[in-house]
Amino acid sequence: MNIKKLESAFLNSLIKNFDSWVFKENERSFRKRVNNINWYFHITHAQFGEYFEASADVAIEFLDKGNQVCIIGAQLYNIDGAGYKSFPVKSIIGAKISAFRLKRYFKKVGLPFLQKYSDPELVLSTLKKGGREADLISPIPETQKADIVKLDAFVSIAYNQSFNSTPKSGAN
Repeated sequence: MNIKKLESAFLNSLIKNFDSWVFKENERSFRKRVNNINWYFHITHAQFGEYFEASADVAIEFLDKGNQVCIIGAQLYNIDGAGYKSFPVKSIIGAKISAFRLKRYFKKVGLPFLQKYSDPELVLSTLKKGGREADLISPIPETQKADIVKLDAFVSIAYNQSFNSTPKSGAN
């Protein structure tokens, strides 16, 4: 089967289930904006001849007046802590099944992550504390240090002025 047809069937099945999100085809990512936050659900895949395996990550981008303050995120399987998990796509039917399973996995693992870490004060305290959880949401130490500085300023100024609610809804 043609990989492009399989990928199209897989992504079209996902798009139908994320109708309140904006899909950017060239990035294979979904974005949902609420207040000063962008949520991202990004699809990756590894091709193996006539089929591919999809996996996904989620990210949260904090914004101040439309400008990025910082972005944190993780692979769904790292959040879950269960080791590498992918969704094989070998046929059109398999594309629909894998899309359904990935959406269910997103709701179980990705959506709670997005909801939890949409609080910049929690992200800031997690990064300051360091350790496994900080490495999960921001795996590069230099990035963690820069994010702490940016989030500290954001939380103390912009957050208190304009950050009124944390998004709670996910995929439809």
